[in-house]
This record gives sequence, C-alpha cells and structure tokens, in this order.
Amino acid sequence: MKGRRMAHALAVLVVVAAAGAAARAQDSELIEPDGTRTLTAHRLPLYHAGGEKITLDDDPLLPFSTRVTCGRCHDYTKIRQGWHFSATDPAVRPGRPGEPWILFDRRIATQLALSYRGWPGTYRPGEVGLTPWLFTRAFGGYLPGGGTSEPEDPAAERGARWFVSGKLEIDCLHCHHADRAENPSEWAVQVSRQNFLWAAAAASDLAVVTGTAAEAPDAFDPFLETGAGAHGPRTVYDRTRFNARGEVFFDVVRRAPPSRCYFCHSSREVGPGAPEKWREEGDVHLVRGLGCADCHRNGLDHRIVRGYEGEAADGGAAGAEVFTCRGCHLGATGRRGGRLAAPVPRHAGLPPVHLEKLACTACHSGPVPGAEALRTQTSASHRMGVHGAYRGEDAPPYLFAPVFLRQPGGVIAPHKVLWPSFFGTLAADGTVRPLDIFVVREVAGGLLAGERAAGEAVGEAAGDVKAEPGAAAAGEAAAEVAEARLDPAAVRAVLERLAARSDLPGTPVFLGGGRLYRVGDGGGLAAGEEHPAAAPYAWPLAHDVRPAAESLGAGDCTDCHAAGAPFHFGRVVAETPGLVEAPVVKVMHELQDLDPLALEVLAASFRGRTLFLWIGFVAGAVVALVLAVHGLRGFEHLLAWRRSARGGAATGRAGRVARLVLAALGASFLVLLVTGFHAWLIAGQPLAGVMLVLHSAAGLVFAAGLALTAVAWADRCRFTPRGDAAPFDAADRGCFWLVCVAGLAAVLTILVGMLPLFAPGALEDLREVHRWSALLASCGIVAYTLRRITDPSAGRRARAAEVGPDPRSRGR
Repeated sequence: MKGRRMAHALAVLVVVAAAGAAARAQDSELIEPDGTRTLTAHRLPLYHAGGEKITLDDDPLLPFSTRVTCGRCHDYTKIRQGWHFSATDPAVRPGRPGEPWILFDRRIATQLALSYRGWPGTYRPGEVGLTPWLFTRAFGGYLPGGGTSEPEDPAAERGARWFVSGKLEIDCLHCHHADRAENPSEWAVQVSRQNFLWAAAAASDLAVVTGTAAEAPDAFDPFLETGAGAHGPRTVYDRTRFNARGEVFFDVVRRAPPSRCYFCHSSREVGPGAPEKWREEGDVHLVRGLGCADCHRNGLDHRIVRGYEGEAADGGAAGAEVFTCRGCHLGATGRRGGRLAAPVPRHAGLPPVHLEKLACTACHSGPVPGAEALRTQTSASHRMGVHGAYRGEDAPPYLFAPVFLRQPGGVIAPHKVLWPSFFGTLAADGTVRPLDIFVVREVAGGLLAGERAAGEAVGEAAGDVKAEPGAAAAGEAAAEVAEARLDPAAVRAVLERLAARSDLPGTPVFLGGGRLYRVGDGGGLAAGEEHPAAAPYAWPLAHDVRPAAESLGAGDCTDCHAAGAPFHFGRVVAETPGLVEAPVVKVMHELQDLDPLALEVLAASFRGRTLFLWIGFVAGAVVALVLAVHGLRGFEHLLAWRRSARGGAATGRAGRVARLVLAALGASFLVLLVTGFHAWLIAGQPLAGVMLVLHSAAGLVFAAGLALTAVAWADRCRFTPRGDAAPFDAADRGCFWLVCVAGLAAVLTILVGMLPLFAPGALEDLREVHRWSALLASCGIVAYTLRRITDPSAGRRARAAEVGPDPRSRGR
C-alpha cells in the first residue's frame, strides 16, 4: 500500500509538470482573432489533462481535457474570468442579484439561497458547511466547470477526492458545440458519479464513460490505472470520429444557440393558474429569430453582458447599456433605438413617470400577474433537463413569480422570490446567520422528519448520496406530498439541543414561513415574529418577454390601476419546507412599500376618467370660446344674450351664484397650489398617490369655475372703452385675461396628455408647459387677490361686477 501511495504522489507530480509544459507550449500558440467572419473548422487532435496527445492505443485511455485541447489556441486563463466561472474571484464585482444556488434539505427543513458573490439575502456555501468539493457535488450538474470546481490546490481541502474524480474543467462545448448530440444531461449524470474529469468527453458524445469515481478507492489514479486492474471510470471513444491523423471534428460556433442556454436557464410556472405548456408563446425575441447571444454578448474574457440598467457602473463591460431593453428599443448614449431591427415604441399616452419608476420588464416580461404569484421552477433548482431527475410540479424548492418589487434606486420590476427556511443563530446586533447543515443534522437526528422521508436532500448537498440523479425519485415523491408542518415541540427540542453546544456564536433560532422562532422565556417555542432575515430573497426576471399587445397597460390603465389589480394587490405566500404555523402572506404593495389607501383612491379615480375628460374639455372649450370672442371684435354679437334686462331679484341670485363660483375657484386653486407646486418645486418629483388624486379633482373644479368666471366677467374686462363706469381697472383686466389664457393652457395640456396621442417625450414637454402656464395663472390670481386686500375701492367695484352687467349698458 505504501508503494502504491508513493506511485500515486509521483504521478501527481508528473501530471503537474506536464500541465506546466503544456501551458508554456500553449502560450506560444494562442490564436488572436483576425477579423474573419467565417467559422473555423475545428478539426483537432485531443489532449488529456496531463498535456499529452491522446491516441486510441493509450492504456489507460484518458478523456480529453478542454483546458488543454481548447487551450492550445484559446487563452484558457482569460476565459476563466468569465461571468459563469468567476463567482469566487474577489476582484469581480457582484453586480445585480441573480438566481442563487438553492440548498434544499427537507430532513432539517432547510431552503436557502447560496452564492459566492455575496448578494444581499444569500449566504456563502462555506457558512453552511459546503466546501468546494461538496458544492461541486451538489450543484455541478448545472455548473459549466471552472471556478470553485477547478481548485488551484486540490490537496488543500481536507476530505475531498479531487485526485480521484479530477477537476471539473470549463466545458467549452457546453455552449459552443452546435452538434445536437452534445448532451448536457449526460454531463449532470457524470458529475453525480463524481466523474468530473470525464464529464466533458461523455457529454460530447465522442466517448462513452463507464464506471464511477464515487465507488473507486481513495488510491485510484486515473493516470496510472490500466485496463488490467481497472476500478474507476473508463473511457471508450467512438473510433469512427477520428480521421487518419487522429483528429476529431467539433462543430463549434461562436455564439451559443439558445438550446444550449436553456439547459441551465429554463423556467416554468406550475400549479393552479399556470398556463399549459402548449399554450405558451415563448419569448418574443426568440420567436422573431434572435438568439440569447445577440444581446448577452461577450469577448474572449467571457464577461457576458447581463443586460440590465447600470451594468457598466457595476463593473460590467463599457457600453453595456446598448444591450439593455432601452438601449435596443429607445436608444442609448450616442445611438438611436431600433438596434437589430427592434421596433421603436411610441408609448402613446403613457405618462413619463412610468418610464422613470418602472423597469421595462414590469410591463413586458414574465408571466401575466394573477391574484397570487405563481409557483415557479427553474432548471438548476429543480433538475430540469436531466433525464429521470425531474420530480414533478409539486417538487420543492418553492419559488414564486412574478413578484413586483423595488430594485435599488426605487425602480419596480418583476422578480422571482425564495423564502428562506433554516436553523441559525441570532447575534446581539440582530443579525442572523445559518448554521452548518451537518451540525444541524447531527443535533436534529430524526426529530423533524416525522412521517416524511429522512433521506431527502435536493442537490445531494450532504455528499453522502452516491446514486445518480433521479435514482431516489420514487421514494421522494411520497415525501413531497406529505404535510409540510413541523411539530413546534420538535423545533423547540432542536433549538434547545443547539443551545447546549458551547461553540455557537449566538442564540439558536429557526426561520420558516416568513417568521423567526426561538425558545421563549417559559421554555416553550415563542410565537413567530417577522424578521429581516426571514424576508424572501428576490432576483429580477427578464424573460419570457411578451409582445407589446400583451404587455400590462396595453388594453387600459386599469391593468394596474384598478381595485385589487395584481400589480399592487397580488398575494405572495411564504411557503417553505418548514412551517410551524400558517405561512406569512404578503400583498405586493407591502413589498413595494406603497400606501394601499393611496393606491385604492388612485384606482377609484380611474372609474371617473371619462367624465373627467368630458368636463375638462367642455370647460376648456368655453374658456377658449370666450377668448376667441373677445379677441376678435367681429364676434361681439355672440355675447348679446348677456345684455338682457334683469330684475332686482334675479340680479341678487346671480350675485350669490357668482360668489359661490368664486369660492369654489379659490378653494380649488389653493389645493392645486399646495399639491402641484410642492411636488414640483419642493419634493422635486412627479405627483403620485393621494396627492395626484386631490390635484386632479381640484383641477376639474378649477376648470369648471374658470369657464363660468370667464363667461360672467369677460364682457366687463374688455379693454375696449365703454360709456359706463368700468368695474375693473386695467390691472384687474390684465390679471383676468392672464388667468384665462394661462389657465386654459394648463387645463388643455393635461387633458390632451391623457389621450393616447403623444409619446412620453412629447408628454414631458406638455408637462413642462402645464407647470409654467399654471405658474402664470397662479401669479394672476395672487395679484388679483392682493389688490382686493390692499385696495378697498377695487373690492367694491369687483363685488358690483359679480351681480352681472350694469343695466345702463343695455343695448350699447
């Protein structure tokens, strides 16, 4: 045995030396892009991880290495900087939160978002006891290789079997192989067998791999194990694929076809309310012929453009804003919209505030929202695409979408959410950290299992399940339909056992169903409390993109602004594997931090939208007519009806009506002044919520009052000399006509903007005209009011004017 171990160590040294020689040779053979648009015929000799060329007579016959084979021409070190491989690199900025790796273990009621990137709401795998070796075993089926699965020093990790399994190198063919025989499902199967070194060869269909490294002894060495004493995996190549020079043709393309992306990035809605598969339309971009890589581009460094606003500032590629929704359709800095023949939307009638407060995806992406967020499954979290591994629509973990939440910066976008469930510790400062799952398993034993299968662990995170994916599916199916409630006494018992340990950094707690639980002062399990650590982890969704006709708001504003509209009032259930009591149910406006009363008032205002428009346009037409009549002296006869004789009683009633109109006009003006100018000049943001509703209602009263006042006073405020004593002097008349003209402009700019006629850019111009015309009208009203206060004689003349025309002026 001792000699065997020495031989093994010698082999490792030989391999490392050979790899270094191969790397030096590769440096002199790297190919730089020369600008040609033709595809290179990749007819290549194969090289194994030791750096030697593979011949079919080799013994042992080793799988080819993408690091060495592809790396002879392409800079493998530079490729490793790519987004898919750089999660553990501290120099790479994390960027916007994305889909996490989800650790699910029902036996300890755990459902947890993991990431090496440190996204808020996720935890690093090492915190829960997952070393790189265990992480690769748990999630390697959906890793493209590299990163944590290709450690620089395999011997540094205690208990790992990297020298038996080999490293999980970046599989270039995973994305760039156009051959439909490329099988990512086979990759996942080989990873589950710990055949990391062999996974790329088996997935390429160039070789058949038999045996499992998981069952091989610790002394197994793939570089020395000959056919005579084989214990672990064996490689059998398809000899017909080799030409006379021992080369193999790979149908390699620059841009990965969508089918390659879909293995890791598929998503589906399940459960009640989810559309049937045959009724789904798919992403409109793919339907129209675009591919994923048309937008999610990258150079040789493989730093893929993720396509969100602000990506360049987050450390993404310079110019990444061109590949966002806005960049393609509306244009980015220095470029117009319409990239790749993308339609340039007018968004006619859409108030500009929507483009400021909503992401494009809020209206155009993801499933159409319903009364409750839909259960959602993704490739990596539910083993979709791996033959025999998918366990049905009821399978955990429990994800929900679409959930409309605010992103950093305040913009609302649709998200997928995952509610956490785990045992952890509560520190004195209120922070919660998860416990090592192996510690929890040891302490919990079978306390939490109940009637459920104790051996279920999605992702094989414990590293103690050596079966292939799906091998335990039959036994797990019964577990998944079992009642997902935990006995409070069992949870309390686990927490007490954890508290008895001396190595814990805080108070043991359990989180599940949106609540945090701890042992109470009386010894029982205290009532669950909401805690920030129990809030869901959320990541934005962008696909599938729906066509414009199916976007929110395409039919009517009430798609979002209606009583109970799902955008604000949809429900999200905090479903987790560990429920001590009924889960928390959140309404979307709670997660958006919006006032439900304001939303309901705003929704109610849309029911009177048509009446609002009619009254506003009629009032505006009256004011416009008055201005036209008195602006064109030739139309003076149109007001002859106002000069009919009136009795004293009628004149008195007219005065009371006039004063009532002026009071309504003044009250509405004050409301408009407070709501409008506060938002514009003080808050510096558009009107919203209750303030918007108040402003709109006051604006309607103001428009009607302005129309009545214009009819009543226009004849008396003419600048044409009259034979009778004028009730208004020149300053009064100037204020009157300023208010009429500016008020008409303020009213019409808003009313016209409510019609689906203008794009947001034009609506922004209308809003500016509305603001300045409202400011001018306000100056006229304030000036007139100050004259009434400071000049008593002017006030008497004005009160005389309120009762109607002077009878002496009849017939003049």
